[in-house]
Amino acid sequence: DVALHIFQAYELGRDAAAGGAGMRLRVTPFRAWLLRIAVLPVILSTDRFPRGVRAPREVAPDPSVSRHLSPGAALAQLERAARQAADGLRRADDERPALRVAHAYFGPLTPHAALRMLSAHTRHHARALTHQLDGAHLDGP
Repeated sequence: DVALHIFQAYELGRDAAAGGAGMRLRVTPFRAWLLRIAVLPVILSTDRFPRGVRAPREVAPDPSVSRHLSPGAALAQLERAARQAADGLRRADDERPALRVAHAYFGPLTPHAALRMLSAHTRHHARALTHQLDGAHLDGP
C-alpha cells in the first residue's frame, strides 16, 4: 500500500508537470498559503510530516490493486514513476511562465518545490517502513 501511495504521488507529479490538474485544494487558499510558508519548509528540511494528516484522495492507495503487485513489480513501477516525475518537473521548472503544481494542502507549488516535496515524502515513508521492518524482525521468528 505504501509503495502504491508513493507511486501515485509521483504519477500525479509527472502528470502535473505535463499540464495535468494536480490535486484538488482541501483547505482554504489562505490556509494553503499559511501552510506553504510555515509548515512546508519544516517538512522539506526534516522529511517529517505532521501526524494524523490523511493522504489526499488522488494519492490514497487502493488495497485491491496493491494486493496484486509483487514487491519487485511495485519497486520497478515506483522507480519508473519517480524518474518520469523528476524529469518532467525539472523540465517544467525551466519553463516561463513557470508552471505551478496544485497540492491539496499547500496550494500552488513551483515544480522545484513539488519535486522536493515528493522526495521528502518518499524519504518519510522509507524511514517509516524501515522502522516497521526493524520491529517485525525483532518480534518475528
